[in-house]
Amino acid sequence: VLDAAPDPVSLPTRTSRSLYNYSADGEANRRIRIRGVVTCYVPGHPVELTDFTSTTKFRHMRHVLYVDDGTGGTRIETEQAQQVRAGAIVEVVGFPAVTPGKPIVTNAVFRVAGEAAAQPTPLQVSATTVLTPDHDAALVHMQGNLLSLLTNPTERILVLKVGETVFEADLPEEAGIRGLDQIRPGSVVAVTGVYSYRWGPPPSFRLFLRSPGDVVLISAAPWWTMGHTAVMLVILALACGGAAAWARATASRKRQQYQAVLNERTRVGRELHDTLEQGLTGIALQLEAVSATLQRSPDAARQSLDVAQQMLRYSIEETRRSVMDLRSQAFESRDLAGALTDLARQMTVGTGVEPRIDVEGSPRRLDASIEHHLLRIGLEALTNSLKHSGARAITMLLRFRPDSVALVVSDDGCGLEHGPEGMRGSHFGLQGIRERVDKLGGVFQIDAAPGAGTYLSVTVPIHRTAGEAVFPRVAHSWRTN
Repeated sequence: VLDAAPDPVSLPTRTSRSLYNYSADGEANRRIRIRGVVTCYVPGHPVELTDFTSTTKFRHMRHVLYVDDGTGGTRIETEQAQQVRAGAIVEVVGFPAVTPGKPIVTNAVFRVAGEAAAQPTPLQVSATTVLTPDHDAALVHMQGNLLSLLTNPTERILVLKVGETVFEADLPEEAGIRGLDQIRPGSVVAVTGVYSYRWGPPPSFRLFLRSPGDVVLISAAPWWTMGHTAVMLVILALACGGAAAWARATASRKRQQYQAVLNERTRVGRELHDTLEQGLTGIALQLEAVSATLQRSPDAARQSLDVAQQMLRYSIEETRRSVMDLRSQAFESRDLAGALTDLARQMTVGTGVEPRIDVEGSPRRLDASIEHHLLRIGLEALTNSLKHSGARAITMLLRFRPDSVALVVSDDGCGLEHGPEGMRGSHFGLQGIRERVDKLGGVFQIDAAPGAGTYLSVTVPIHRTAGEAVFPRVAHSWRTN
Protein backbone atom coordinates (compact mmCIF):
# COMPACT_ATOMS: atom_id res chain seq x y z
CA VAL A 1 0.00 0.00 0.00
CA LEU A 2 1.45 3.35 -1.07
CA ASP A 3 1.25 6.45 1.06
CA ALA A 4 -1.09 9.16 -0.20
CA ALA A 5 0.59 11.91 -2.21
CA PRO A 6 1.23 15.03 -0.15
CA ASP A 7 -0.72 18.21 -0.78
CA PRO A 8 1.29 20.18 -3.41
CA VAL A 9 0.74 23.42 -1.55
CA SER A 10 2.26 21.91 1.55
CA LEU A 11 5.49 20.91 -0.24
CA PRO A 12 8.60 22.79 0.88
CA THR A 13 9.77 25.53 -1.45
CA ARG A 14 12.90 24.74 -3.40
CA THR A 15 15.27 27.29 -4.90
CA SER A 16 16.32 27.29 -8.52
CA ARG A 17 19.94 26.81 -7.50
CA SER A 18 19.03 23.71 -5.46
CA LEU A 19 17.81 21.98 -8.60
CA TYR A 20 21.45 21.44 -9.53
CA ASN A 21 21.49 18.93 -6.64
CA TYR A 22 18.52 17.06 -8.09
CA SER A 23 19.01 13.28 -8.22
CA ALA A 24 17.01 11.29 -10.71
CA ASP A 25 17.43 8.20 -8.55
CA GLY A 26 16.31 9.70 -5.28
CA GLU A 27 13.64 12.14 -6.48
CA ALA A 28 12.18 10.45 -9.55
CA ASN A 29 8.46 11.06 -9.97
CA ARG A 30 8.38 13.38 -6.99
CA ARG A 31 7.00 16.84 -7.39
CA ILE A 32 8.73 19.94 -6.11
CA ARG A 33 7.53 23.43 -5.35
CA ILE A 34 9.13 26.68 -6.59
CA ARG A 35 8.12 30.28 -5.93
CA GLY A 36 9.42 33.21 -7.94
CA VAL A 37 8.80 36.11 -10.32
CA VAL A 38 7.82 35.45 -13.93
CA THR A 39 10.45 36.96 -16.24
CA CYS A 40 8.85 35.75 -19.48
CA TYR A 41 5.83 33.79 -20.69
CA VAL A 42 6.16 31.96 -24.03
CA PRO A 43 2.84 30.61 -25.33
CA GLY A 44 2.97 27.19 -26.94
CA HIS A 45 1.63 25.96 -30.25
CA PRO A 46 -0.89 23.12 -30.56
CA VAL A 47 0.48 19.73 -31.60
CA GLU A 48 -1.84 16.91 -32.70
CA LEU A 49 -1.01 13.54 -31.07
CA THR A 50 -2.53 10.05 -31.46
CA ASP A 51 -3.23 7.47 -28.74
CA PHE A 52 -2.15 4.28 -30.50
CA THR A 53 -4.12 2.05 -28.10
CA SER A 54 -7.42 3.63 -29.09
CA THR A 55 -6.43 5.58 -32.22
CA THR A 56 -7.86 8.63 -30.48
CA LYS A 57 -6.42 11.94 -31.59
CA PHE A 58 -5.99 14.82 -29.19
CA ARG A 59 -4.34 18.21 -29.24
CA HIS A 60 -1.44 18.89 -26.96
CA MET A 61 -0.10 22.36 -26.14
CA ARG A 62 2.87 23.10 -23.93
CA HIS A 63 3.55 26.60 -22.64
CA VAL A 64 6.76 27.83 -21.04
CA LEU A 65 7.25 30.05 -18.01
CA TYR A 66 10.61 31.46 -17.01
CA VAL A 67 10.72 32.11 -13.27
CA ASP A 68 13.44 33.85 -11.24
CA ASP A 69 13.50 33.29 -7.45
CA GLY A 70 16.57 35.38 -6.73
CA THR A 71 19.00 32.45 -6.93
CA GLY A 72 18.65 31.95 -10.68
CA GLY A 73 16.20 31.32 -13.46
CA THR A 74 14.21 28.15 -14.15
CA ARG A 75 12.34 26.95 -17.21
CA ILE A 76 8.83 25.75 -16.35
CA GLU A 77 6.84 23.66 -18.86
CA THR A 78 3.07 23.52 -18.35
CA GLU A 79 -0.14 22.68 -20.16
CA GLN A 80 -2.09 25.12 -18.01
CA ALA A 81 -3.77 27.56 -20.41
CA GLN A 82 -3.34 30.70 -18.36
CA GLN A 83 -1.29 33.54 -19.74
CA VAL A 84 0.85 35.26 -17.14
CA ARG A 85 2.42 38.69 -17.36
CA ALA A 86 6.07 39.29 -16.65
CA GLY A 87 6.41 40.53 -13.06
CA ALA A 88 3.75 38.23 -11.60
CA ILE A 89 4.67 36.15 -8.53
CA VAL A 90 3.77 32.48 -9.07
CA GLU A 91 3.92 29.28 -7.08
CA VAL A 92 4.79 26.32 -9.29
CA VAL A 93 4.48 22.60 -8.57
CA GLY A 94 5.95 20.13 -11.04
CA PHE A 95 8.42 17.38 -11.73
CA PRO A 96 12.12 18.18 -12.08
CA ALA A 97 13.85 16.82 -15.18
CA VAL A 98 17.46 16.57 -16.27
CA THR A 99 18.57 18.29 -19.51
CA PRO A 100 22.03 18.79 -21.10
CA GLY A 101 22.02 22.21 -19.42
CA LYS A 102 20.14 23.38 -16.38
CA PRO A 103 17.39 21.19 -14.82
CA ILE A 104 13.83 22.18 -15.73
CA VAL A 105 10.38 21.60 -14.23
CA THR A 106 7.85 19.75 -16.40
CA ASN A 107 4.16 18.87 -16.19
CA ALA A 108 3.80 21.83 -13.89
CA VAL A 109 0.78 23.62 -12.51
CA PHE A 110 0.94 27.09 -11.06
CA ARG A 111 -1.04 29.81 -9.39
CA VAL A 112 -0.52 33.55 -9.33
CA ALA A 113 0.30 34.67 -5.80
CA GLY A 114 0.73 38.40 -6.37
CA GLU A 115 2.66 41.07 -8.22
CA ALA A 116 6.34 41.78 -7.67
CA ALA A 117 7.33 45.29 -6.69
CA ALA A 118 10.15 45.23 -9.27
CA GLN A 119 11.53 42.99 -11.96
CA PRO A 120 14.64 40.95 -11.16
CA THR A 121 17.89 42.68 -12.07
CA PRO A 122 19.11 41.46 -15.49
CA LEU A 123 22.49 39.79 -15.77
CA GLN A 124 24.93 41.94 -17.77
CA VAL A 125 26.38 39.98 -20.71
CA SER A 126 29.40 41.07 -22.75
CA ALA A 127 30.74 39.95 -26.11
CA THR A 128 33.21 37.59 -24.42
CA THR A 129 30.56 35.84 -22.28
CA VAL A 130 27.61 35.97 -24.66
CA LEU A 131 27.68 32.27 -25.60
CA THR A 132 27.65 30.17 -22.42
CA PRO A 133 25.13 27.69 -20.93
CA ASP A 134 25.38 29.37 -17.51
CA HIS A 135 23.01 32.10 -18.78
CA ASP A 136 20.26 29.61 -19.66
CA ALA A 137 16.79 30.68 -18.34
CA ALA A 138 18.25 33.89 -16.87
CA LEU A 139 17.08 37.43 -17.54
CA VAL A 140 20.00 39.11 -19.34
CA HIS A 141 20.93 42.51 -20.76
CA MET A 142 23.39 43.10 -23.63
CA GLN A 143 24.30 45.51 -26.41
CA GLY A 144 24.69 44.56 -30.06
CA ASN A 145 24.21 45.58 -33.66
CA LEU A 146 20.82 45.17 -35.32
CA LEU A 147 21.29 43.29 -38.59
CA SER A 148 17.65 42.98 -39.68
CA LEU A 149 14.04 42.80 -38.52
CA LEU A 150 11.99 39.81 -39.75
CA THR A 151 8.28 39.16 -39.32
CA ASN A 152 6.04 36.11 -39.53
CA PRO A 153 2.38 35.50 -38.54
CA THR A 154 3.17 34.72 -34.88
CA GLU A 155 6.26 36.70 -33.94
CA ARG A 156 8.76 39.39 -34.79
CA ILE A 157 12.40 38.35 -35.01
CA LEU A 158 15.32 40.70 -34.54
CA VAL A 159 18.61 39.41 -35.92
CA LEU A 160 21.40 40.78 -33.72
CA LYS A 161 25.15 40.51 -33.49
CA VAL A 162 27.20 40.75 -30.31
CA GLY A 163 30.91 40.48 -30.95
CA GLU A 164 31.20 37.69 -33.50
CA THR A 165 28.01 35.91 -32.38
CA VAL A 166 24.82 36.28 -34.41
CA PHE A 167 21.54 35.34 -32.74
CA GLU A 168 17.79 35.94 -32.89
CA ALA A 169 15.60 37.78 -30.40
CA ASP A 170 11.88 36.88 -30.51
CA LEU A 171 9.06 39.29 -29.76
CA PRO A 172 5.50 37.85 -29.55
CA GLU A 173 3.03 39.18 -32.09
CA GLU A 174 0.67 40.47 -29.42
CA ALA A 175 3.47 42.63 -28.02
CA GLY A 176 3.37 44.78 -31.15
CA ILE A 177 6.26 46.39 -32.97
CA ARG A 178 5.93 49.95 -31.68
CA GLY A 179 8.96 51.97 -32.77
CA LEU A 180 11.07 48.98 -33.81
CA ASP A 181 10.40 49.51 -37.51
CA GLN A 182 12.05 52.93 -37.20
CA ILE A 183 15.39 51.43 -36.17
CA ARG A 184 17.61 51.00 -39.21
CA PRO A 185 19.82 47.94 -39.66
CA GLY A 186 23.32 48.74 -38.46
CA SER A 187 22.10 50.59 -35.37
CA VAL A 188 23.51 49.76 -31.93
CA VAL A 189 20.74 48.63 -29.55
CA ALA A 190 20.47 47.36 -25.98
CA VAL A 191 18.16 44.38 -25.46
CA THR A 192 16.77 42.76 -22.32
CA GLY A 193 15.24 39.29 -22.41
CA VAL A 194 15.34 35.71 -21.23
CA TYR A 195 18.30 33.68 -22.45
CA SER A 196 17.57 30.22 -23.93
CA TYR A 197 20.73 28.19 -24.59
CA ARG A 198 20.79 25.61 -27.38
CA TRP A 199 23.44 22.96 -27.31
CA GLY A 200 23.62 22.46 -31.06
CA PRO A 201 25.83 21.56 -32.74
CA PRO A 202 26.82 24.25 -33.20
CA PRO A 203 25.94 25.83 -29.86
CA SER A 204 23.74 28.93 -30.02
CA PHE A 205 21.12 30.78 -28.05
CA ARG A 206 17.85 32.62 -28.48
CA LEU A 207 16.56 35.63 -26.60
CA PHE A 208 12.89 35.99 -25.65
CA LEU A 209 11.72 39.61 -25.43
CA ARG A 210 8.59 40.67 -23.55
CA SER A 211 7.71 43.98 -25.23
CA PRO A 212 9.16 46.55 -27.66
CA GLY A 213 10.44 48.36 -24.56
CA ASP A 214 13.04 45.61 -24.19
CA VAL A 215 14.83 47.12 -27.22
CA VAL A 216 16.51 50.50 -26.64
CA LEU A 217 18.30 52.43 -29.40
CA ILE A 218 21.84 53.35 -28.34
CA SER A 219 23.12 54.87 -31.60
CA ALA A 220 21.36 55.03 -34.94
CA ALA A 221 23.00 53.57 -38.01
CA PRO A 222 24.57 56.16 -40.28
CA TRP A 223 22.49 57.00 -43.31
CA TRP A 224 25.42 56.06 -45.53
CA THR A 225 25.79 52.30 -45.23
CA MET A 226 27.72 49.62 -47.06
CA GLY A 227 24.57 48.95 -49.04
CA HIS A 228 24.50 52.56 -50.21
CA THR A 229 28.20 52.30 -51.03
CA ALA A 230 27.60 49.17 -53.10
CA VAL A 231 24.71 50.83 -54.94
CA MET A 232 26.78 53.95 -55.53
CA LEU A 233 29.70 51.86 -56.81
CA VAL A 234 27.37 50.07 -59.20
CA ILE A 235 25.92 53.39 -60.39
CA LEU A 236 29.42 54.85 -60.70
CA ALA A 237 30.60 51.80 -62.64
CA LEU A 238 27.60 52.06 -64.96
CA ALA A 239 28.18 55.80 -65.36
CA CYS A 240 31.88 55.27 -66.09
CA GLY A 241 31.03 52.50 -68.52
CA GLY A 242 28.43 54.71 -70.19
CA ALA A 243 30.85 57.64 -70.32
CA ALA A 244 33.58 55.44 -71.77
CA ALA A 245 31.16 54.03 -74.34
CA TRP A 246 29.99 57.56 -75.20
CA ALA A 247 33.60 58.74 -75.49
CA ARG A 248 34.46 55.79 -77.73
CA ALA A 249 31.37 56.40 -79.85
CA THR A 250 32.16 60.11 -80.07
CA ALA A 251 35.79 59.43 -80.99
CA SER A 252 34.70 56.86 -83.55
CA ARG A 253 32.15 59.28 -84.99
CA LYS A 254 34.76 62.04 -85.19
CA ARG A 255 37.22 59.65 -86.84
CA GLN A 256 34.55 58.65 -89.32
CA GLN A 257 33.68 62.28 -89.99
CA TYR A 258 37.35 63.18 -90.37
CA GLN A 259 37.92 60.20 -92.64
CA ALA A 260 34.84 61.16 -94.65
CA VAL A 261 36.26 64.67 -95.07
CA LEU A 262 39.63 63.27 -96.13
CA ASN A 263 37.95 60.86 -98.54
CA GLU A 264 35.88 63.65 -100.02
CA ARG A 265 38.92 65.90 -100.36
CA THR A 266 40.80 63.06 -102.04
CA ARG A 267 37.87 62.37 -104.34
CA VAL A 268 37.45 66.03 -105.29
CA GLY A 269 41.20 66.40 -105.84
CA ARG A 270 41.31 63.26 -107.97
CA GLU A 271 38.26 64.26 -110.01
CA LEU A 272 39.46 67.83 -110.54
CA HIS A 273 42.86 66.57 -111.60
CA ASP A 274 41.43 64.07 -114.03
CA THR A 275 38.71 66.26 -115.53
CA LEU A 276 40.75 69.47 -115.70
CA GLU A 277 44.03 67.92 -116.79
CA GLN A 278 42.40 65.69 -119.36
CA GLY A 279 40.30 68.57 -120.68
CA LEU A 280 43.17 71.05 -120.66
CA THR A 281 45.45 68.55 -122.36
CA GLY A 282 42.92 68.09 -125.15
CA ILE A 283 42.40 71.84 -125.44
CA ALA A 284 46.16 72.41 -125.54
CA LEU A 285 46.53 69.86 -128.33
CA GLN A 286 43.77 71.54 -130.33
CA LEU A 287 45.33 74.97 -129.82
CA GLU A 288 48.68 73.60 -130.96
CA ALA A 289 46.92 72.28 -134.07
CA VAL A 290 45.40 75.74 -134.62
CA SER A 291 48.85 77.31 -134.38
CA ALA A 292 50.33 74.76 -136.77
CA THR A 293 47.62 75.01 -139.45
CA LEU A 294 46.49 78.63 -139.19
CA GLN A 295 48.68 79.89 -142.09
CA ARG A 296 48.41 77.00 -144.51
CA SER A 297 44.89 75.71 -143.72
CA PRO A 298 42.56 78.22 -142.07
CA ASP A 299 39.62 75.79 -142.33
CA ALA A 300 41.50 73.09 -140.41
CA ALA A 301 42.57 75.66 -137.84
CA ARG A 302 38.97 76.81 -137.43
CA GLN A 303 37.86 73.18 -136.97
CA SER A 304 40.49 72.66 -134.27
CA LEU A 305 39.41 75.90 -132.58
CA ASP A 306 35.77 74.73 -132.58
CA VAL A 307 36.82 71.44 -131.02
CA ALA A 308 38.82 73.31 -128.37
CA GLN A 309 35.76 75.41 -127.53
CA GLN A 310 33.59 72.27 -127.26
CA MET A 311 36.17 70.62 -125.04
CA LEU A 312 36.35 73.73 -122.85
CA ARG A 313 32.58 73.73 -122.31
CA TYR A 314 32.65 69.97 -121.70
CA SER A 315 35.49 70.34 -119.16
CA ILE A 316 33.63 73.07 -117.29
CA GLU A 317 30.50 70.90 -117.06
CA GLU A 318 32.50 67.80 -116.08
CA THR A 319 34.30 69.77 -113.36
CA ARG A 320 30.96 70.90 -111.93
CA ARG A 321 29.61 67.35 -112.03
CA SER A 322 32.78 65.96 -110.43
CA VAL A 323 32.60 68.38 -107.50
CA MET A 324 28.90 67.56 -107.00
CA ASP A 325 29.61 63.81 -107.44
CA LEU A 326 27.17 63.54 -110.35
CA ARG A 327 27.22 61.00 -113.14
CA SER A 328 29.31 62.12 -116.10
CA GLN A 329 27.35 63.56 -119.02
CA ALA A 330 29.36 61.20 -121.26
CA PHE A 331 27.04 58.36 -120.14
CA GLU A 332 23.76 60.15 -120.76
CA SER A 333 23.32 58.47 -124.17
CA ARG A 334 26.33 56.12 -124.44
CA ASP A 335 27.83 53.11 -122.75
CA LEU A 336 31.44 52.91 -121.58
CA ALA A 337 32.87 52.01 -125.00
CA GLY A 338 30.93 54.80 -126.71
CA ALA A 339 31.98 57.37 -124.09
CA LEU A 340 35.65 56.40 -124.44
CA THR A 341 35.38 56.60 -128.25
CA ASP A 342 33.77 60.06 -128.33
CA LEU A 343 36.09 61.62 -125.77
CA ALA A 344 39.21 60.09 -127.34
CA ARG A 345 38.12 61.49 -130.72
CA GLN A 346 37.67 64.97 -129.26
CA MET A 347 41.07 64.92 -127.54
CA THR A 348 43.03 63.70 -130.58
CA VAL A 349 41.30 65.30 -133.55
CA GLY A 350 43.86 67.11 -135.68
CA THR A 351 46.83 65.77 -133.65
CA GLY A 352 47.83 62.92 -135.95
CA VAL A 353 47.37 60.38 -133.16
CA GLU A 354 45.18 57.39 -134.01
CA PRO A 355 43.30 56.04 -130.95
CA ARG A 356 41.60 52.67 -131.35
CA ILE A 357 38.93 51.28 -129.01
CA ASP A 358 38.26 47.51 -129.15
CA VAL A 359 35.67 45.50 -127.25
CA GLU A 360 35.85 41.78 -126.47
CA GLY A 361 33.17 39.66 -124.88
CA SER A 362 29.56 40.67 -124.27
CA PRO A 363 29.42 44.44 -123.72
CA ARG A 364 26.79 45.63 -121.23
CA ARG A 365 26.03 48.52 -118.98
CA LEU A 366 27.90 48.31 -115.69
CA ASP A 367 27.40 49.79 -112.29
CA ALA A 368 27.62 53.59 -112.51
CA SER A 369 30.65 53.68 -110.21
CA ILE A 370 32.55 51.13 -112.32
CA GLU A 371 31.77 52.95 -115.58
CA HIS A 372 32.76 56.31 -114.08
CA HIS A 373 36.12 55.11 -112.73
CA LEU A 374 37.02 53.11 -115.85
CA LEU A 375 36.23 56.14 -118.03
CA ARG A 376 38.50 58.35 -115.91
CA ILE A 377 41.24 55.71 -115.90
CA GLY A 378 41.07 55.37 -119.69
CA LEU A 379 41.15 59.13 -120.26
CA GLU A 380 44.02 59.54 -117.77
CA ALA A 381 46.02 56.88 -119.60
CA LEU A 382 45.22 58.59 -122.92
CA THR A 383 46.25 61.99 -121.49
CA ASN A 384 49.56 60.60 -120.23
CA SER A 385 50.28 59.06 -123.63
CA LEU A 386 49.51 62.32 -125.44
CA LYS A 387 51.57 64.45 -123.03
CA HIS A 388 54.60 62.28 -122.32
CA SER A 389 55.10 59.38 -124.73
CA GLY A 390 55.03 60.97 -128.20
CA ALA A 391 52.95 58.00 -129.35
CA ARG A 392 51.34 57.93 -132.79
CA ALA A 393 49.03 54.97 -132.10
CA ILE A 394 47.05 54.37 -128.90
CA THR A 395 44.86 51.29 -128.37
CA MET A 396 42.15 50.84 -125.74
CA LEU A 397 40.69 47.38 -125.18
CA LEU A 398 37.56 46.68 -123.11
CA ARG A 399 37.40 42.97 -122.26
CA PHE A 400 34.09 41.79 -120.74
CA ARG A 401 33.98 38.55 -118.76
CA PRO A 402 31.04 37.09 -116.79
CA ASP A 403 32.53 38.22 -113.47
CA SER A 404 35.00 40.96 -114.45
CA VAL A 405 35.81 43.70 -116.91
CA ALA A 406 39.29 44.75 -118.00
CA LEU A 407 40.56 47.97 -119.58
CA VAL A 408 43.89 47.73 -121.39
CA VAL A 409 45.59 50.86 -122.79
CA SER A 410 48.79 50.57 -124.84
CA ASP A 411 50.78 52.93 -127.07
CA ASP A 412 53.88 52.91 -129.26
CA GLY A 413 55.55 55.80 -127.47
CA CYS A 414 58.88 56.16 -125.73
CA GLY A 415 57.86 54.48 -122.48
CA LEU A 416 59.47 55.68 -119.25
CA GLU A 417 63.16 56.23 -118.64
CA HIS A 418 63.10 54.40 -115.30
CA GLY A 419 60.11 52.17 -115.98
CA PRO A 420 56.91 52.45 -113.96
CA GLU A 421 58.87 52.79 -110.71
CA GLY A 422 60.06 56.17 -111.91
CA MET A 423 56.50 57.49 -111.66
CA ARG A 424 55.41 55.70 -108.46
CA GLY A 425 54.32 58.05 -105.71
CA SER A 426 55.25 61.22 -107.59
CA HIS A 427 52.81 61.21 -110.47
CA PHE A 428 49.37 62.28 -109.32
CA GLY A 429 47.67 60.75 -112.36
CA LEU A 430 49.02 57.25 -111.77
CA GLN A 431 48.34 57.61 -108.05
CA GLY A 432 44.75 58.53 -108.91
CA ILE A 433 44.48 55.43 -111.11
CA ARG A 434 45.71 53.25 -108.24
CA GLU A 435 43.18 54.81 -105.86
CA ARG A 436 40.33 54.25 -108.30
CA VAL A 437 41.34 50.61 -108.83
CA ASP A 438 41.60 50.05 -105.08
CA LYS A 439 38.15 51.58 -104.63
CA LEU A 440 36.75 49.06 -107.13
CA GLY A 441 38.66 46.15 -105.57
CA GLY A 442 40.54 45.52 -108.82
CA VAL A 443 44.06 44.83 -110.07
CA PHE A 444 46.33 47.45 -111.67
CA GLN A 445 49.35 46.60 -113.85
CA ILE A 446 51.68 48.86 -115.82
CA ASP A 447 54.66 48.10 -118.04
CA ALA A 448 56.58 51.06 -119.45
CA ALA A 449 60.11 50.03 -120.44
CA PRO A 450 62.18 52.77 -122.12
CA GLY A 451 61.64 52.81 -125.91
CA ALA A 452 59.06 49.99 -125.77
CA GLY A 453 55.88 51.99 -125.28
CA THR A 454 53.51 51.82 -122.33
CA TYR A 455 51.11 49.01 -121.40
CA LEU A 456 48.48 49.66 -118.71
CA SER A 457 45.92 47.09 -117.55
CA VAL A 458 43.08 47.41 -115.04
CA THR A 459 40.80 44.49 -114.10
CA VAL A 460 37.84 44.93 -111.76
CA PRO A 461 35.16 42.46 -110.57
CA ILE A 462 31.54 42.93 -111.64
CA HIS A 463 28.25 41.34 -110.61
CA ARG A 464 25.46 40.92 -113.13
CA THR A 465 22.06 42.08 -111.88
CA ALA A 466 18.58 40.92 -112.86
CA GLY A 467 17.28 42.51 -116.07
CA GLU A 468 20.76 43.55 -117.17
CA ALA A 469 20.98 43.99 -120.95
CA VAL A 470 23.61 41.81 -122.64
CA PHE A 471 24.68 42.63 -126.20
CA PRO A 472 25.63 40.00 -128.81
CA ARG A 473 28.96 38.34 -128.09
CA VAL A 474 31.03 39.87 -130.90
CA ALA A 475 34.22 41.89 -131.03
CA HIS A 476 33.94 45.58 -131.89
CA SER A 477 36.52 48.17 -132.82
CA TRP A 478 36.32 51.86 -133.54
CA ARG A 479 38.87 54.03 -135.27
CA THR A 480 38.80 57.73 -134.60
CA ASN A 481 40.66 59.13 -137.57
